Amino acid sequence: MKQKDYDLLQATIQQGVDALGEYFREQVGKKIHLIESDGIEDYPERGIPAASAMRLLLQKMPSFTDEQYFFSDRSRTLVLKVSLRDEGRQLYVCISDVNAKEIRSVMGAVEPARTALAYILRNRIEVARGVEERTDAVLTNAFGGSSRQFVEACEKSGLHLDADRKYSVMLVDLGQDPTESTTVDFRASLMWLDRKAEGADFYPLIWRDRYLAILSGIVPRTGSYREEDQPAWTDLIRGWRQEFSASRKLTVSIGIGEVHPLAELFRSYEEARIALAYGMTKGERGFIRWSRNLGVIRAIFAQGMDEAIAFYRDTLGRIADHETDSDLRTTLRVLLETNFNFKLTAERLFVHTNTVRYRYERISQLIDGKNISADMRINLYAALRVGEILREIDVLAPGYVGLATRSNIAQNHS
Repeated sequence: MKQKDYDLLQATIQQGVDALGEYFREQVGKKIHLIESDGIEDYPERGIPAASAMRLLLQKMPSFTDEQYFFSDRSRTLVLKVSLRDEGRQLYVCISDVNAKEIRSVMGAVEPARTALAYILRNRIEVARGVEERTDAVLTNAFGGSSRQFVEACEKSGLHLDADRKYSVMLVDLGQDPTESTTVDFRASLMWLDRKAEGADFYPLIWRDRYLAILSGIVPRTGSYREEDQPAWTDLIRGWRQEFSASRKLTVSIGIGEVHPLAELFRSYEEARIALAYGMTKGERGFIRWSRNLGVIRAIFAQGMDEAIAFYRDTLGRIADHETDSDLRTTLRVLLETNFNFKLTAERLFVHTNTVRYRYERISQLIDGKNISADMRINLYAALRVGEILREIDVLAPGYVGLATRSNIAQNHS
């Protein structure tokens, strides 16, 4: 290692990334950003997503080695890369306002800093890995329903949440599996929203491949939910959803739980899951659903998952889970939605009207042996919707129970 490289490494170890910043200002004389491959900036800002234009440049540029460079004619940006053999992350040195004739001299000025840059990258990877592990443990603890030492664990993980405030959880479905670019964009957009939204706080997170955010500011530090606050929050989140969907060409769906003390954050998480599942099981996409606006479904789930399952099975009886009754559940739901219009139900299900009549008679027999009264309809529809939501959130396994008769087995093996 050359003496200059060694001195710069020692200065970086002792003073941090600011020592590199000072060196670049003196030797390069141009604006420099250090950005990790996940889009998070290390210099001059720290720990926040880089500007969207810079992230887009890094996403679209071709791959190249540490010995090469990428130069954008349009933005006059020179990009150098530092990577580690045993890690999948890279650190990019992005230098603005560079002329093509200056490339070699700029690269020469950056070269002595490569060892120090590798040190920065290694340190960031180790810190990030520790934070991710602690955050996962904290969220598992929070959303699993355990409140013991939750507030203290938040502080240790870097989630600076105030025990005196109330919070809610927003679950987001982007219509696709998480990718590195969408994850960075998701975090960046909500962090910028957090900066510009007065009185509102957003903590974007990724947990078990789920996009979510912890929200505060819906309620004062003490007191209960304020009805007049929801329209303002709805407008704020609707604007974010529309902008994020349009810019990333995604269909964003959102479920939002109710506000709870920090130690009971798991309640809001479960409510957000139910709100999101409520819209998804209706075939909706690109929606915002608030838990408190789910009507009778909210009241049923407020009693707990065990009570919701019991209501579903007690109300639907033998047609709740069995193979021979899966068509009956679908037929019953459409009948309820069409106010028992047999002709319209047949058209929606692409079957004959007589088939609908036969299924209706069978449904009546399985429920209580007589025609379905008007009083029963509310409970039946609610039970069907509860069952769909329970399957969507994986509380009930999707599928059905079949009868393994000898004739069925023989047919399957013939």
